[in-house]
Amino acid sequence: LRYQCHNKVRHPQLCDGQSAYGVVTLDQTIEEAISRLFEEIKTVPQEEMMQNEIMERRKECETQLSRAKKASQACEKEYADYKAEVQKIIRGESILSSDMLNDLLEDCKKSRKKAEQEVIQWQKAAADKTQQTEKLERLFGKVLTWSEMFGSCSLDEKKMILSQLIHKIHIWKDNQIEIEFNIHIQQILAYKPKNRLTK
Repeated sequence: LRYQCHNKVRHPQLCDGQSAYGVVTLDQTIEEAISRLFEEIKTVPQEEMMQNEIMERRKECETQLSRAKKASQACEKEYADYKAEVQKIIRGESILSSDMLNDLLEDCKKSRKKAEQEVIQWQKAAADKTQQTEKLERLFGKVLTWSEMFGSCSLDEKKMILSQLIHKIHIWKDNQIEIEFNIHIQQILAYKPKNRLTK
């Protein structure tokens, strides 16, 4: 059995690799790479990483949400001030004309609406990031389980596991491969434990 390279067949002038690759050899190369991945992930402290992930995501959202709320409150105050100015115009006490005040009110309404939308946006972002963190934590746990059972899995089970780990595989001549892992696996691999950080 051989894997057919569709890119080579369709665009031979753009690919200098092989038109087909042996299934056994290529599968073995990928399995060896995945085994190394599992060993590397085992060295990542799960609890420490997840606590760091939660803190980083919360910090980012809280900072932006606080800024958006302050902007919204400032717009609310500005709008209230302009509304109060209406009474001064009625009494002839304002230095603003009614046309000028109407323009200011309209501009303020737009700014207030934009500020309110930003507050909602960052509230939603905070909820989304919480869900992403929970998803990452679940995947981390699954990866550790898969690392223990991968060697004894059936072919279909291995394919299922690989589909959860890998986004794309690039293959060159002589079965040289480059594996592009999914975004959450990349996050785990990119984490640097605190006791390993260099000064």
